[in-house]
Amino acid sequence: MVRRSRQNKRQQHAQQVQFELDLHGLTCAEAEPQIYQFLRTAEDRWLPKVRIITGKGTGVLREHTQKVLRQMQYTWQIAQYNEGGEGALVVYLH
Repeated sequence: MVRRSRQNKRQQHAQQVQFELDLHGLTCAEAEPQIYQFLRTAEDRWLPKVRIITGKGTGVLREHTQKVLRQMQYTWQIAQYNEGGEGALVVYLH
């Protein structure tokens, strides 16, 4: 059995999601323009998917982020456990 080093695991994870935005501590009003700018930048870089970290908290920021993504017509899913779980969204750009 071949065991992967921690560095190899980090490299593999970095290939899965190449770009992320952390919204911890922001209000919905503060987060919204950052989401728009982040997604424009990701599209300019031709990234296939990105991660938006909302944190778990009360869920208000996650719900607002999902509303913004719906308005922008993006596809997303709640992140897998190893990608942040319920506290993060993986957004598909292309």
